[in-house]
Amino acid sequence: MQLEVTGRHVPITEEMRELTEQRLERLERQVPEGTFCRVTLTEQHNPAIPEHFHVEATLQMPGATIHAEADSRELGPCLGHVVDELQRQVHRHLDKARLGRRAGGETIRRADEV
Repeated sequence: MQLEVTGRHVPITEEMRELTEQRLERLERQVPEGTFCRVTLTEQHNPAIPEHFHVEATLQMPGATIHAEADSRELGPCLGHVVDELQRQVHRHLDKARLGRRAGGETIRRADEV
């Protein structure tokens, strides 16, 4: 899986990049080859907003584009929420594809055959 980490209003340090890669390792085992993941980390400097970290992730895999986002006070839990949401969506997408292939052999009978 190819990974691109960008930041808005926050410089991306090596620690942030490693934390993002570490959290996405478990997702990498589930997605097919040729998947591209873009993660955007945003820090909002408004004191009125208690959840000042915002993480968006877009996963482009063959046949689907999956998007998730989360807000939190700290970066680690925010990344965890995004990865959990991506895993749920990937799992649902792969199950639908698997069930579609299995049911592909069955056809609807025509009215004249019944």
